[in-house]
Amino acid sequence: MPFRAVRYRYALALGSVAATLAVREALDPLIGDRTPFVVLYFLPVIISARFCGMGPGLLVTVLAALAGDQLSVSPSSDLPMVARVLRLSVFLGVGMLVTNLVVARLHGIDALRASESRYRQMFERNHAVQWVLDPTTRVIVDANPAASTFYGYPIEKLRGMRLEQINTLTPEEISAEMELVRKRLKYVLQFRHRLASGETRDVEIHSSPMDIDGREHLYSIIHDVTDRKRGEEALRSSELHLRQAMTAARMGTWERDLTTDAVTWSENMERLLGQAPGSFEGNFQAYLRCVHPDDRESLVLAVAEAMQKGEPYTIEYRVVQPSGDVRWIAASGDLMRASDGRPLRATGVAMDVTERKRLEDQLRQAQKMEAIGQLAGGIAHDFNNMLSVIMGHAQLLKRELPPGHPSHRHVDLALRAAESSAKLTAQLLAFGRRQVLAPEVVHLNRVVEDTAEMLNHVLGSHVLIELSLSPELGTLRADSRQIQQVIMNLCLNSRDAMPDGGTVTISTRQRSLARPEASPEGIIPAGEWCVLEVADTGCGMTPEVMSRLFEPFFTTKPQGKGTGMGLSTVYGIVTQSGGFVAVASTPGQGSRFTIHLRRLPVQAPETTRVGSPTIAPARPDDRMILLVDDERDLRELGVQVLRGRGYRVVGAASGNEALVVAASIDGGLSLLITDMLMPGMTGRELRDRLVGAQPGLRTLFISGYGGDTGLAQILGEPDTSYMQKPFAIDVFADRVAEMLAKEAAV
Repeated sequence: MPFRAVRYRYALALGSVAATLAVREALDPLIGDRTPFVVLYFLPVIISARFCGMGPGLLVTVLAALAGDQLSVSPSSDLPMVARVLRLSVFLGVGMLVTNLVVARLHGIDALRASESRYRQMFERNHAVQWVLDPTTRVIVDANPAASTFYGYPIEKLRGMRLEQINTLTPEEISAEMELVRKRLKYVLQFRHRLASGETRDVEIHSSPMDIDGREHLYSIIHDVTDRKRGEEALRSSELHLRQAMTAARMGTWERDLTTDAVTWSENMERLLGQAPGSFEGNFQAYLRCVHPDDRESLVLAVAEAMQKGEPYTIEYRVVQPSGDVRWIAASGDLMRASDGRPLRATGVAMDVTERKRLEDQLRQAQKMEAIGQLAGGIAHDFNNMLSVIMGHAQLLKRELPPGHPSHRHVDLALRAAESSAKLTAQLLAFGRRQVLAPEVVHLNRVVEDTAEMLNHVLGSHVLIELSLSPELGTLRADSRQIQQVIMNLCLNSRDAMPDGGTVTISTRQRSLARPEASPEGIIPAGEWCVLEVADTGCGMTPEVMSRLFEPFFTTKPQGKGTGMGLSTVYGIVTQSGGFVAVASTPGQGSRFTIHLRRLPVQAPETTRVGSPTIAPARPDDRMILLVDDERDLRELGVQVLRGRGYRVVGAASGNEALVVAASIDGGLSLLITDMLMPGMTGRELRDRLVGAQPGLRTLFISGYGGDTGLAQILGEPDTSYMQKPFAIDVFADRVAEMLAKEAAV
């Protein structure tokens, strides 16, 4: 404290003593008795203690004690010295006691006022929203400016508002929450408060009881947690979407503590592995027991290599669920290391890719079947050309042999073998979808009924045929003879699977697909379908057999008991007809073949087969025939056969050569006979070039297989016909005569 302030305090104290003495002297003549003046002793003591502090107060106490001794004794009094000392000591002690009490009290009051001032400033100047609440009336008795700013009310109005004017809860609910705070059972409250603007905000209130003037109040600090709540809600929503997405994607998460070997995983991971909740033992060895035995070593090696290199890893492996189902899992993992490089944890995700694996297998199977089909079609094309030459010359040779010649038998055997080979190539073409179809509007139920009549004689008495045909099936567009072949092949396959007899059930039904559907042989588009099913009670098939079921020449029969082309022919016919074939089978429980064929949108009339009008064969004359084929032997055979019938025929080895030959012929051509697929120029391109110069030119296309370019587009064109190699030379010659006769009749 500065010296000047101290000096002023002591002066004030001494002045109080002087003033007391002056009062005493002024009153003495009026009172006379000095005893009442003892009370004046306390005046300077109280004044000094109150306004001057402890030091001046004690000094005044001493002086007042001496003065009091004089004030309280009359001049004539003659007391012993001991008595006067004792009286002086009493005055001095009482004065010091009063001084200490007054100063202590006054200091307590000053400290309290200073504390109140400090805390008031903290309350007023704090940026945190604060208020004091009467829990009985729910009235805000005090609030700081931050509260006024936050709620948007003037502070005078905010002080005095009831809590229900701000809180969205009812008064009863508010009182119940405050009661928990009063009982010190709860200190943090979550509410929604309305602002003056009408906006509602999420608040978190930290509240505690406090006493004010003997009454209980609640002191509260309010935090605006709206943004935090929104962030938490967004996080919960994001986590929910992530869980839903991971569930939909059949994906789970896992974590492995590399120090303790403890493994934890998500609920989705439990579902992927087919584990009951809580049944997992929680270590890596327990997880390995879920992995397929053939894949455990590769998984362990992948994890060890990742730990050694410190790189993420991805691996696919199989797991075996408790039910026995085998699922494919694609797992990706990464390592978390300590500061010294030690691996601490491995975390990652796992996804069920069983469906993807199945589709990949289907794609590989489809690609394999497509490749085999192309190979089979190519082989059949070349083989048909050779068979045509063999059969043609054998037929010529047989014609030239005299009746009864012993070589007739050899020629007949050669022709029989060639015809069997031709049937085999036809099956190859059917599998490779290279055969020529004659689509027509047919009723599948009638085809099934007609085929069933033949099957009763073919399958034998030990096989029972049952039909379950839907009367609402409708019609489809297909080659009825080929569909009949499909039913025959499937039923024969069922018969071979039931050597001791059984039942073959042929059923039809209509099916509507609102969206595309996956099948073992591809994606079946949405739409209306006719479904044909052939089921048997035979021995069934293993998955290994089913994976190769439609491959050409694949058979489970003993050698010499089958060609292995029956089901491959089914596959080729169905796929070429725009359909899908699938098989379901279990060893010992029979097999079921399901075929989807596109149903016509309306009930179209069935195609009625009518015989071709009888046309008299044309006589050989001067009309010119151009025969074009890149196979020399086949070309020479055709020229020889037609010349033998008396026709004028010229041959050409290619389209370009044919154009040159045609340009040199006076009077034009009467008939063009051409192979469909030739080097440099296709048969259709050649026909188009020649028709441009000679409109109305009739054309007979010949081909070794139905996959030749443009064949499907020209089958319905006028002045056009088609023959599939190999063919008998007489049939070939008769077709030529028919086409020339049509030209003559025009």
